[in-house]
Amino acid sequence: MQLNRKKSYLILVALWAVIFLPALGAEGFRGEEGRRVIPAVNMLKTGNWIVPQIAGRDYHNKPPGINWLIAVSFIITGHISETTARLPSVIFILGFVSLLVWLPGKWLDTSARFIAAIIFMTNITMLEKGRQIEIEAALASMTGMAVFWWLNARQEKWPQWALWLVPAVIIGYGMLVKGPFIAFFFYVTIGAVLFRLKQLKQLLRPGHIFAVIIMAAMNIAWLAATRGKTQTDAMSNMMWHQFIIRFIPENPQRFAETFTDSFVNFLPWLLFVPVLWDKKRLCELELEQIRFFKGARLGLIISFLFIAFLPTGESRYAMPAFATAAVLLGWMMSIKRKQPAGDSMWKFIIFAGLLCSCILAGAGLLRLNTKPFSIFTALLCFAFTAYLIIAERKKDFDSIKLFTLTACLIAILMLEHVAFIVPIRISKELYRPAAKAVTSLVPQQQTIYVFDPGYQTFFFYLPQSTVYIYDPNLIDDKVQYLIVRQVSLDKLGNIDAFAKRNPEIIYEFPGKIQNEFRLIKLDNSRVKW
Repeated sequence: MQLNRKKSYLILVALWAVIFLPALGAEGFRGEEGRRVIPAVNMLKTGNWIVPQIAGRDYHNKPPGINWLIAVSFIITGHISETTARLPSVIFILGFVSLLVWLPGKWLDTSARFIAAIIFMTNITMLEKGRQIEIEAALASMTGMAVFWWLNARQEKWPQWALWLVPAVIIGYGMLVKGPFIAFFFYVTIGAVLFRLKQLKQLLRPGHIFAVIIMAAMNIAWLAATRGKTQTDAMSNMMWHQFIIRFIPENPQRFAETFTDSFVNFLPWLLFVPVLWDKKRLCELELEQIRFFKGARLGLIISFLFIAFLPTGESRYAMPAFATAAVLLGWMMSIKRKQPAGDSMWKFIIFAGLLCSCILAGAGLLRLNTKPFSIFTALLCFAFTAYLIIAERKKDFDSIKLFTLTACLIAILMLEHVAFIVPIRISKELYRPAAKAVTSLVPQQQTIYVFDPGYQTFFFYLPQSTVYIYDPNLIDDKVQYLIVRQVSLDKLGNIDAFAKRNPEIIYEFPGKIQNEFRLIKLDNSRVKW
C-alpha cells in the first residue's frame, strides 16, 4: 500500500474525526473533568485568568494552563458546553498527528509517520482520555510535539535556535498545565539520545540555555502575576504537596495495579513493543541512526518505568511516554514492512475484533433498532467485515494495511460505543438530572446559594448566577434557596437564627452524589442575625 503525505494525512484525519468527534459532548462530565471546566467558566465570569477558582475558592492543585485552553475554546466557539470544553483534547491530538505527517525530514518516511500517528491515536488510554477534557491527552500531545520536533531537528541538523526554541515554548506551556512532568519526559529522552551520541555538551550551548530561560520565564511570569490575587504560600504548599505525595508509598496492592495498568494502557500496540529490539530491522539503519534510535529507546524505557514505579502514581501519568513509543514503533515497523512481525497473529486479532464488533452491532440493533446512527454503524461494521474477508483471500496485506485496518476496526468499535453504549451511560447519569431538578424547583428570578460545598462536578450545570458562601452569618434574609450537605445542615440547625427560618428540604440529591446534598427552602421573612 503506497502512501504519500497528503493521502496519509487525509486517512488519519478521517480516522481522528470518526474516533473522537461523534457525540463528543453527549455524556456529562465525569472524573476530574469538572476540576478543569469549572475554573474556565469562572475565568469568563470573573475576568480572573490568573488563579483558578472552584465554588468561590482558589483552586491550587494545578496551574491554570488547561483551564485557559478550555476558556479560549468557549470564547472561539461562543458556547459553553461539554463539546466545546472537550475540544482542546481532540485538537491537540490532531495537532501532534499533523506535526508527525508534515514536519519536514527525511529520517522518517511517510509510512513510519503514518504508523506512528495511528499508534498514538488508538491506544486504549488515548481512546478514553482523548474524548475527555482532562490533562492527559493534551499533555501527551504536547510532549510528543516537543520530543518529535527535537528528534527531527537533530536528525536533520537544523540550527540551534530551530532545535530548541519550539520545544522550549511547548514545554514552558506544558509546565503550566501539569508542572514539571513534561520537562521530565522531554529531558530524559533527549538526554539519553545525546548520551548515546556522546554529545551531552550540547546542553551547555547558548541555544539550549536560552530555551531554558524561556521555559522558566513563562512560569515565573504566571507566578509573579498571582501575587496579590491569592495566598501564594498556600498555593506553593499545595502544588508541592501534589508533587511530592506521588513518591510516598501508600498501598502495595494499588501500586501493583497502577504498574500493570501503565502497560495495559498501551494495548493493542503493546504487542508490537518487542519490535524495538529487532536486530534485523536495526541493521538496516546507518551507525549514527542506530545510536540515535537506541538513545531514544533508552529514554523511553527510563521515563516510562520511572513513572510506572511511582509509589502513589496513576497509570495515566505514563501517557506522555506513548508519543515517543509511537514514533519509535513507526520507525521500526516501516522497515521491511512487507514481512511484518506476527502477521498471522495480527490478522487473527483483527478478525476476532470484527467478530466482537458484529456481535455488539447485532445486540445494539435489537436494543436500539429505531436509531438511524445505530443502523448505519451496524451496516458499516458488516460491510467492513466482508471487505476484510475478501482482502484476506487475496492475501493483500502488508504492515501499512494491517495498521490501517486495525485503526478502522478501532474506529468502528468507537462508533459502536457511541451508538450503543453511550445512551446507556447517559441514562445512568446523576449530575445533569440533579441540576435540572434544582433549577426546575427554583424560580428564575431567585438566586441559588450553596453553603460550604467543597468540589462537586454538578456545579457546572447550575446557573452561572449561583453564589457560594462559607460563613453561616452570610445566610441572611436574601437567601431563600440553599444547597447544603446533610452534615452541614445538621450543624446549621443548631443555630437559632437559621432554625427560625423554618428550613424545608424540597429536593434530595441522588445518594451516589458525594456528601448527600439537599436543596432547602428558607422562610423569606426578615430575620435579624
